[in-house]
Amino acid sequence: MSYQKTADRNMGTVTQLLLMADMMLTLEMLSQKYFLLKAQEKKLKFINRKKLIRQNCPNN
Repeated sequence: MSYQKTADRNMGTVTQLLLMADMMLTLEMLSQKYFLLKAQEKKLKFINRKKLIRQNCPNN
């Protein structure tokens, strides 16, 4: 019977480790997505700034 308890405990530990690994991967993917979106936001701000400058300065 003690073998069964040990096996159950080990399965619980393995399950917890798998859940933690899954959460870590999810966090990593979300952080990569966040930085990608931030970079796109900066690019759009730069493009919009260039457009505003062109509209306000017809000589360029």
